[in-house]
Amino acid sequence: TYPTGTLTFEHTFPENGKFIGIVTVKNAHGQTYVSQFPFSVGVGFFGGKSIGIYVSMVAVLGAGVFLIWHLGRKQKIVAPTKSA
Repeated sequence: TYPTGTLTFEHTFPENGKFIGIVTVKNAHGQTYVSQFPFSVGVGFFGGKSIGIYVSMVAVLGAGVFLIWHLGRKQKIVAPTKSA
C-alpha cells in the first residue's frame, strides 16, 4: 500500500530511444486502471536533431512569408509630373 500514491523505482536503459510506459493499478474495490505514456531516454527535446535545422526552417518560412507579403502589396500609382 502506498498512502501517498507515489512509487519510485530506477531502471538503467541499455540504449537510447523512445519507449512507452504502461502503469496498471488495482484499487481496493477490485477496479483496474491502466495508463500508457510515451517517453524518451537520451534523446533531446528536438528528437536528437540539431536545433540549427529547426532554426533554418523557421528562417526560410519567415523569409517566404515576408516575400509574399511584400510582393503582394498594391503598388502606389505615381501621377506623371508636368515638365515646364
